Amino acid sequence: MEQAFDRDSLQVLRAAVAAYVTQAGVPPCRIVDLVLVVHELAANAVFHGAGHGRVRIWRRGHAVHCEVTDDGRPESSAVSRAARPGPGTGRAETAAPWAAEDGHGLWVVGQLAEHAAIRCGPHGTTVAVRIAVSPAGS
Repeated sequence: MEQAFDRDSLQVLRAAVAAYVTQAGVPPCRIVDLVLVVHELAANAVFHGAGHGRVRIWRRGHAVHCEVTDDGRPESSAVSRAARPGPGTGRAETAAPWAAEDGHGLWVVGQLAEHAAIRCGPHGTTVAVRIAVSPAGS
């Protein structure tokens, strides 16, 4: 699966990830974990990166692999302003549900993923994760 996302499409992205991993035979108990990991990484790209990005997900053996990439440069100051916490709330203002306090996303990813790596460079940031799942059909 490969899908672009931005601030306004995080909810659509979550639904697409859930549908893909369900079809890929991921056990229901791991589907929520995968959706949460992808959401947190995509939200980071929206709120701290370019304001948009791309997700790639594939299943290989007993693991689901995911890469979330953004080009690291906000398209405009409007994107940066839209991603900042609201006055006095400590919470990010988002069009999609699941707003959360800043600072916990990568911790959550680290708790749920078997492996995580972040690559930053002049062309943006890519976060790659691997999440163990049981064999297909079991």
